[in-house]
Amino acid sequence: MFSFVYVSSRIARYITRLQSLFLYQFDPIRDYSLETIFYLLPKLSLIAEDEYLVSDWFIQISQQFHLTFPISVHNISIILQSCPAGIWKLTAAGKTETTDTPKDEGSATIQHKANPYPVVEATDDMEIRRSIKRTQLIVVASLIDKQTNLGGLCRTGEIFGVKELVLASIRVLEDQQFLNLSMTAHKWLNIKQVNADKK
Repeated sequence: MFSFVYVSSRIARYITRLQSLFLYQFDPIRDYSLETIFYLLPKLSLIAEDEYLVSDWFIQISQQFHLTFPISVHNISIILQSCPAGIWKLTAAGKTETTDTPKDEGSATIQHKANPYPVVEATDDMEIRRSIKRTQLIVVASLIDKQTNLGGLCRTGEIFGVKELVLASIRVLEDQQFLNLSMTAHKWLNIKQVNADKK
C-alpha cells in the first residue's frame, strides 16, 4: 500500500509539473503567428538560440520585398511569453545546475547517458578503450559545423561502437553545447581531425 501511495504522489507531482508547461497553455488558434512558430515555441522547447527567427526579421523581409504574410507576424496574446521553458533541459554529465528553488524528486534531468560499456573508475583507461568491441564504420563529420549536431552524432557513435569519428576541428570537444549532448561519449571514441578543405 505504501508503495502505491508513494508512486501515486510522484505521478501527481509529474502531472502538476507537466501542466505548468507551455504545451498546456498553447492555443493553436489564439497563438497562430509567425512569432509563435519561429521564436516562442523553439525558445520554450530549449532549442539552440541560433535556430530562432525573431518577428523583426519577418517585418524587415516584408518591407524589403513588399511581401504580405497569410498569418500575423506578432502574437496577439502574451500568455506563451510568460510561460516557463520545458523541463527537459540537458546538462553536461557530472555538472549540476544551481537554482534558487530547491529541487524535488522529479526535477532531475530527464535524458540520461546510455552506457554500453562496463562502469569503470577511470574513463581514460587505454586498456578498457582498446577492449571495446567496435564496428568497422568510420563516421566522417568534417562538413558538420553545429556543436549540438556533433555532440549527438558523437553520442550515437559511441552507442553503436563506431571505429572512428572524424571532425573538422577537435576544438569542438571543449565546447559546452557539444559536451551537453555528447555526455562524455567523446572520451570513449577514437576522434580524429581532418579539415574539410583537405583532399
